Amino acid sequence: MLVNGSSTVNFTVSNANTLPSTLNYTISEDPPVTWLDVTPTSGTLTSGQTDVIDVNLDATGLAAGTYNTSLIVAGNDPANPSDTVDVTLVVNDAPIVAFSPDSMDFVLDPGTQDSAIMTLFNLGAGPLNFTLTDEDVITAKIIRRPKPQVERQKPIYPSVDVAKGEADPRPGIAPQEGLGGPDAYGYRWIDSDEPGGPTFNWIDISGVGTAVSLGDDDFVEVTLPFTFNFYGVDHTLMKISSNGYLTFGPDGTDFSNDPIPDPNDPNDLIAPFWDDLNPSVGGMIYYYSPDPNTFIVQWDQVPHFGTGGPYTFEAILKSNGQMLFQYLDMNSPLESATIGIENFDASIGLQVVYNAPYMHNNLAIRIAADSPWLSENPTSGTILPGDSMDIMIIADATGLLGGDY
Repeated sequence: MLVNGSSTVNFTVSNANTLPSTLNYTISEDPPVTWLDVTPTSGTLTSGQTDVIDVNLDATGLAAGTYNTSLIVAGNDPANPSDTVDVTLVVNDAPIVAFSPDSMDFVLDPGTQDSAIMTLFNLGAGPLNFTLTDEDVITAKIIRRPKPQVERQKPIYPSVDVAKGEADPRPGIAPQEGLGGPDAYGYRWIDSDEPGGPTFNWIDISGVGTAVSLGDDDFVEVTLPFTFNFYGVDHTLMKISSNGYLTFGPDGTDFSNDPIPDPNDPNDLIAPFWDDLNPSVGGMIYYYSPDPNTFIVQWDQVPHFGTGGPYTFEAILKSNGQMLFQYLDMNSPLESATIGIENFDASIGLQVVYNAPYMHNNLAIRIAADSPWLSENPTSGTILPGDSMDIMIIADATGLLGGDY
């Protein structure tokens, strides 16, 4: 974390006893520190219940260095009266990034390649962790060439039909860091907790958007204000599901979220928070286009089916194919949802999380595909203060027609 930065991480406290029981717990710091805050610091769990504990880290006023403390979880479990969660905070001075050159031009015959070097510099006092992505910024003459044939992604688990209101028996899958991909098409994701990730900037459309009153396990189909290319296929119609996802396919009613990829419908899927949500008992869903190149869907204070929630989050689609998910107010349960995207036949997918701790308020996730004609090597790394790194930029005109890109 950078000096004056802040972040939130999570861990869980569970009552794993299958017999009727009550676990009372408290959480304390040893030693107490000013840079850490825990919410909640106590709780009561009946059999099978789990609490997500937010650990808020704040480096405001701290000098660069390493800081340590421990969280002591104490309870009335006679077999395990206390447990320790060690917390280490590494605070770095800010890096300063520079690069040369600041633009590149390639003149290629169709079917040929060329390359050039871009140098990244770290002029600051702290390490620079970087990732490189590219995106098409001129869309008028882009010819989307087919992606190379790839082996079909195998489903993570066998398909399971989970009944309404029942718990999914499949183990959850949490991301190991705040970015992932590419999938076989070239989509990558990165979140706002990761250096180089998007900035959380909530766009509230509840006062200006079109309100959609949906029932439980319901959907509405809308016309997009632009043609949206998703996994190489152009779309102008999209279903908005009450259950926290968007789809270009036939199924907008599925309440039982699956890992990605999974051959069961829904496919052709954009899932900012696919779970069993129920706007028939509260909340509202809105959609709005603030400009010709942006389309926003907002689930606003929508409850979970049965108990839990509510949730306020949004999906923002851009005409260049980028997707941004933002999460304003997310309440328990947060470990029963799928976040990610999947193509029309589930042969390719990009999963952020499935039924595991990850979600927190004020989080943003960006998903975008690489430009098909440009690549970089390496695409990520660390540059120490005062050092530099050469990046190979490769332009490939295979499959492109004559024109400017």
